[in-house]
Amino acid sequence: MATIIDLKEMTLLDIEKKVLKAFTVYAAAATAFWRRQNFNYGNVNPAMKNHYVEM
Repeated sequence: MATIIDLKEMTLLDIEKKVLKAFTVYAAAATAFWRRQNFNYGNVNPAMKNHYVEM
């Protein structure tokens, strides 16, 4: 049986906002690196060769 989760507005502390920014930058860089490695070396696909630049 599925449960319904009540969604409510939450606010972040200042330290959480600062950390969230750092993790966002890290996640974008990691995704770009993975895309470059995957589409240029692992699963070579000329159409996706520069897809990592989007990140």
